[in-house]
Amino acid sequence: MLTAATPDDLVIASLNLEQNGLGDPGRRWAAYERIRELGVHLLFRQEMNGADLDRHALMYEAEDALGMRCWLSERSATAVFADERIFKPLGHWPTPWTRFKLPPAAVTLQLRAAGPESTPPIAVAAHLNYAVPALRDIEAGWITGFNDKWVTLPKDGGRQHAVMLAGLDGNSYPHQRTAAEPPLPERDKIQDRPHRAHRSRTGPDGGRVVDQDPHEILHEAGVRDIAAYLAQVPGGADRLDPTMLASETHGPDARVDWLMASHQLLPVFTQVAVIDARDISDHNLVIANASASGLAQLLSDLDFAAA
Repeated sequence: MLTAATPDDLVIASLNLEQNGLGDPGRRWAAYERIRELGVHLLFRQEMNGADLDRHALMYEAEDALGMRCWLSERSATAVFADERIFKPLGHWPTPWTRFKLPPAAVTLQLRAAGPESTPPIAVAAHLNYAVPALRDIEAGWITGFNDKWVTLPKDGGRQHAVMLAGLDGNSYPHQRTAAEPPLPERDKIQDRPHRAHRSRTGPDGGRVVDQDPHEILHEAGVRDIAAYLAQVPGGADRLDPTMLASETHGPDARVDWLMASHQLLPVFTQVAVIDARDISDHNLVIANASASGLAQLLSDLDFAAA
């Protein structure tokens, strides 16, 4: 359960709002209200359908409703929203691979409280391929590239190695690093045969196994699951609640939506929760709080060569 935010909390969240509200303004505005109530400063969105139409009218609607600036990906697939009172934009990144089915949105954001010479995070909203496990692996690999960037600071032209914050719909499952992680869905209990194929791959013995590889690729590259990290502390198991609830097509409950961060940033996170959003989407909302002062100090002091 998420405790009330304090003045020192920096709040990040990720939400796959099904087809951007299914064309229903009421769903979109309910989502905006939910996000505002939670005091979110950095938001990762998936399924921004139609936000680029009619001169980006729905993108501007969301910016105004949330009080945050939006960076929309190519083909309006994903978006990053940031509170510019907290973050200073330094530049946005193009899609790193032209064959992304759903291109990620990525923007370099310097935490203002950390100062103009601090290490800037790259904020990445991603939505991995729905149907093809092999493409999810490739997409996850390209996303790890944002954890391996150098950026030039505008104040003095100095170069800093960036770190990464991300919100993803992985369309796959976490690899299991902790006993607190809930059981993986049993492949045979995914009744919809196409979806069973979409969410599985060939295992080492030649049989089909549920797909955990994209999460493992990100983890191996130093981009860690914040919920899995915090679940290792006493009483933390509920941080791994399902983000997509059971359905006839998707099968049993599953945790397919993840907030992730470069491993150097993990110590500043204090809590994670899954917020029920069934009234507006087929995915729940994932939210995490970090110590703003702790993050500012870390980004000011971070020596990447020594990290």
